[in-house]
Amino acid sequence: MKLLPFENYFLESNLSESEIISKLQEQIEPKKYARFAFLKDKSEYKPYEGSISGSTFKINRLIRYRNAFLPMISGEVKQNGSRSRIHIKMQMMTVAVLFLVFWIFISVFIGTVFILIASDNPGFSFAWIVPIVLLLFGYAMAIFGFSGESARSKQFLKDLFQGDEVM
Repeated sequence: MKLLPFENYFLESNLSESEIISKLQEQIEPKKYARFAFLKDKSEYKPYEGSISGSTFKINRLIRYRNAFLPMISGEVKQNGSRSRIHIKMQMMTVAVLFLVFWIFISVFIGTVFILIASDNPGFSFAWIVPIVLLLFGYAMAIFGFSGESARSKQFLKDLFQGDEVM
């Protein structure tokens, strides 16, 4: 498992650049700001939404549940001799990053207050543990929310492009 909610990798495929873009276009629909996926049958919509511009794309997976840490996927396709090379980056949405910064700030503030209160009392106090638990909980939310979805998207793109991951 990754320590940071970020992916940056390359796929190589025997498909041409135009075939890769064509296959991707078949799997994405335009971005909508309000989508009621839970009201539709899963077969009524495509698995991803986003846009393609030339040889670059920006997509995210359509899910029927809430996950604030859903990865935003950007990629660029380049012809590399007889093969194509796809550079893929996955990262959290800006809103999720801002939420985590807020979470860390609140955790540190609450932790400081608890530690100041606990410092008046000699001996062990559970107040020393509160900031650590809050920080670990926020980190776990981000990592597990992101890594599960990024693994699904990574496998989907690998299968779609018939590619192999390269360094």
